[in-house]
Amino acid sequence: MDTVETFKEFKLNDAGKTIWIFGAGASVVAPYSVPTQSKMLKHFLSAKYPGKIERQKRINDLKNSVREYCRYVIPGIEPEDSRLSLEEVFSAYEIVLSETRSSTDERKYAENAIREVRDALRLATYVRGRGDARKWRPHARDGVPSPYAELLEKLFPSKELANSKSNCFITFNYDIGIDRCLINLKDLVDLDLDYGIVLANPRTKNAPKFYSSRDDRGVLLLRTHGALNWIRCDACYSVFTTVNKHAYVADTQQCWACGSEKLDYVLVHPSFTRLYKDPVIQLVWGRCQEELVLSNRWVFLGYSLPMADVHFRELIRHCLRQREKSGKETKIHVVGRRQDNGDPISQIVFDNYRSLFGDKILIWESTKGGFADFVKYIV
Repeated sequence: MDTVETFKEFKLNDAGKTIWIFGAGASVVAPYSVPTQSKMLKHFLSAKYPGKIERQKRINDLKNSVREYCRYVIPGIEPEDSRLSLEEVFSAYEIVLSETRSSTDERKYAENAIREVRDALRLATYVRGRGDARKWRPHARDGVPSPYAELLEKLFPSKELANSKSNCFITFNYDIGIDRCLINLKDLVDLDLDYGIVLANPRTKNAPKFYSSRDDRGVLLLRTHGALNWIRCDACYSVFTTVNKHAYVADTQQCWACGSEKLDYVLVHPSFTRLYKDPVIQLVWGRCQEELVLSNRWVFLGYSLPMADVHFRELIRHCLRQREKSGKETKIHVVGRRQDNGDPISQIVFDNYRSLFGDKILIWESTKGGFADFVKYIV
């Protein structure tokens, strides 16, 4: 690895506005232990899920179906193998749906495959436990380790010093770890969680209680791939959050707004051919562009900036060009885990960032703990 500029201490007051960008490496650390994409199927296929006999049978049937769907696309690799590419699996079935040569049966099989492998990913990234557990409670953890909560404690140390506009967050993860911490932060610091989209909860009777964020008190969390606590009605297009609980959509569950049984999850699955056409996700991406242009420090946490994320890579290029045209400097920090050979990040991750940013990156002098250790160096 080429010699790169590194940093160890991270000073909050060194930037006017910071945007924090989370990848799987931020949620893989304890106490969250959410599997990375390469290990999601292995986790799903080996995990034991709670529930009655009927639910256990449904999950076992789903496991068998997922194995079949993956082997159909990549017969030479078992679904548990980390070399299996979820992007290839989803892309293959998306191509079947779009090709005129596909038969009706092939399209039906592809539709089922996409739906059921998506369900597997949803279950694989599910974080069990209460949404108000101590690990999700900034300033009230009682010493329980929780990097997301510890980060928020540094950014918003007290009600008097809280500034909701100097920091915002982007996450590529499905899990709702940081969401839970932001929701519970309100108990001690007067701040609201703002998803950057209009949710139907505040105006809809019987929906989970979630109040609209105030303009001067909202902390922005932009979920580029959706979330496990978002659901939408395909009849009236209302979007809801289940707040600090994971969403579960039963076939007969009715929309809190219109009463239709048309609820579905809001998730963008991995794919080489994915397009962000979902109107809700488009709103999120539009806000991402706005915030990246406004932020003079970008901090990447546990995110490898993979080539498959071509949409985000192009968005970054566009935002950098906009900032450079305006004569604005952008500080780019990369936080990862130290490798066994002593390098602060892997060669692949380094190459991904170097290809996009050149010599502009600052890499944290990381430890084995990665994000979990980095939060302790913030001052």
